[in-house]
Amino acid sequence: MTKYKLASIQVYNTAVRGRSNLLELTTLLKKYLSEFDPKIREVDIKHGPNRVGDIPHSLASISKARKMLNYKPGFNIETGLKEAVYWYWSNL
Repeated sequence: MTKYKLASIQVYNTAVRGRSNLLELTTLLKKYLSEFDPKIREVDIKHGPNRVGDIPHSLASISKARKMLNYKPGFNIETGLKEAVYWYWSNL
């Protein structure tokens, strides 16, 4: 529960601690997915030029969620992605 009456009609960022980049995310996804399908290890990660509208750097602010919901990230990026991949692979 929260002491903020309007907390249930707000929009919040939820995120893990710190900043991640796309190379880190794709490398981790490749690592965890290849445990289920070894062929995924052979997939090349390709980089292209930036496109109009691309956001070069971002860091989600979770201060509103911390304040209104007492939100505390329970995972780092590695653990969160690993658990998500395992869950999706097993349940979809």
